[in-house]
Amino acid sequence: MKTKFLIACFILCCLSCKDNKEEISKKNFDTTLWKAKDEDDNYNYRDEMLEDLVYKVKLKGLTKKEVIAKLGEPDRINEDYLYYEVLAKEIGAFPLHKKFLVLKLAKDNTVEWRKIKD
Repeated sequence: MKTKFLIACFILCCLSCKDNKEEISKKNFDTTLWKAKDEDDNYNYRDEMLEDLVYKVKLKGLTKKEVIAKLGEPDRINEDYLYYEVLAKEIGAFPLHKKFLVLKLAKDNTVEWRKIKD
């Protein structure tokens, strides 16, 4: 009896350790879709376009004004950093997980680098 219980616990632990990452369908970057919010203030397309935006769309060297024209107003500005919310998973008002695109502006107000903050 004890052996069956331990085997069941072992199997349950192994199954719970599987990778639960959802397969995200990829989209090409589109300015209009990037800026679009749904009725709950969520950006439904940003996570699907993020890879294309980061790796295929030229951001480095753009001025702050050009970035805002392309991506819209950032969700947060902190000194020389622009934060664009990509994904927000919440239970009620409590955030579980947030993902941001972060753009660092150089002294001349152009994009120096970008990264994904998960």
